[in-house]
Amino acid sequence: MLETFTMTGDKNDNCGHGTHIAGLIGGEIHDVARRCRIKPIKILEFPEEFRHHELLQALIKVYKYIIAHPGKRIINIALSAGVQSQLIDNTINLIVDLGTPVFVAAGNVAQNADQKSPCSALKAFVVGNCDEQDRMHLTSGFGKLLSAFAPSTNIRSAGRCDEETVIFTGTSQSCAYVSGVAATIMARESTERPAQLYLRLRELTLKGKLSGVRGTGTPNEIIYNGEG
Repeated sequence: MLETFTMTGDKNDNCGHGTHIAGLIGGEIHDVARRCRIKPIKILEFPEEFRHHELLQALIKVYKYIIAHPGKRIINIALSAGVQSQLIDNTINLIVDLGTPVFVAAGNVAQNADQKSPCSALKAFVVGNCDEQDRMHLTSGFGKLLSAFAPSTNIRSAGRCDEETVIFTGTSQSCAYVSGVAATIMARESTERPAQLYLRLRELTLKGKLSGVRGTGTPNEIIYNGEG
């Protein structure tokens, strides 16, 4: 089993971000894919402390784990590194080549995600965020490498304390939603390869419904699970 990876040895969620994301993907109340198993990888103590080294080391650890333990899985990366790192992008692409789809948040600084790792990894599925009126959020990343958008404004999910519910807004939440939808599709359909899963997600999107789209090449597509 892949144990919680952390650079400091502290496995606690000190800011609540990871708990919120895990709850959205596969929690008991606010989840999208309740029957999935979550394996946590802690990269940050707090969001403002991010450095490329931590993400790269985590990705290398995951790469080695996948080689040693083949099987169906999805990777959700709910952070944006800022400047582009070819090492990070290449490692993500290698993970996808092993047969594991990778979903990445487009970032919350209203900038071109094409030039920021891990969003700039060519084989990742990059997710922007929109609100409940299907408007592109003002802070969402954009660009031609984005794959689709998903709702992520005032999203309720698990907090750090038992039975606590907290509200967050951002591409981390939209990415978690898409990861959950992807997991359900993998469970019910024959999507054996990442490219097949990505294509199926794009086939199901609601096209042309998003308003306020910014950036050259940004797709006007909102994730839909194909049910209801």
